[in-house]
Amino acid sequence: IIKQYQPLPCSTCGRVNRPNKKSGQFRRTGIKPGCVTDCGIVTTARAHPRLGRGALPNRVLVSGGGGRDAFPMISAAILAMAELPRRKRPEMTVITGPLMDRELQTEAMRLGHLNGVEVLEHVPDLPSRMAHSDLLITMAGYNSINEALAVGCPIVTVPRLGPSAEQRLRAEALERAGLAHYLRREDLSAASIARLLRRIPRSAKPNPLNTNGVQTAARVLASLCTQSRRAEPERTHA
Repeated sequence: IIKQYQPLPCSTCGRVNRPNKKSGQFRRTGIKPGCVTDCGIVTTARAHPRLGRGALPNRVLVSGGGGRDAFPMISAAILAMAELPRRKRPEMTVITGPLMDRELQTEAMRLGHLNGVEVLEHVPDLPSRMAHSDLLITMAGYNSINEALAVGCPIVTVPRLGPSAEQRLRAEALERAGLAHYLRREDLSAASIARLLRRIPRSAKPNPLNTNGVQTAARVLASLCTQSRRAEPERTHA
């Protein structure tokens, strides 16, 4: 499909950065620069009413999803509850993700039990949890960020350190756009998260992303199929 059809619909990117013609980035597949259609984010998540920015969060969701490198963020979030007066502690749910090592999951559950935090390995519908949360603390994974933006959940990002800079770059871009608070790994601690739990971080602007990726991609693909049928000679199919 990539070699045959131009332009190529892209339903996995909120925004397509078109590369320089000299980059050679499209050489293997034959995709030409500028021949990509931005279809938007593919998600069923939709905006949900919530508390105003600057309010004390009542429900906090912490989502790992990245394996063992999410444990420092998860443990700091759980221990942050002890930094707050009991009457000001929010309801916190931690999702470790199924990729986390068993011993770290066990330790997270132990810490959760001691600090009154619900710790789960996974949930069937994470966007629904986000929709009913006042704050999301997460690594800067692509799917989690898009789903949180789609439902309008305030975000604190704690990107992984490696092996690539993808999550750090995403966290920096979100912070520049006023869409998330970026908590750097060197600043990660129970105390730093406790400060964030005292008020919902403010966002400078509403979510600007197009979340109708499924519908838009379907229209583009249908148009490409129509063009292909018109261009090809009539065939008999079994």
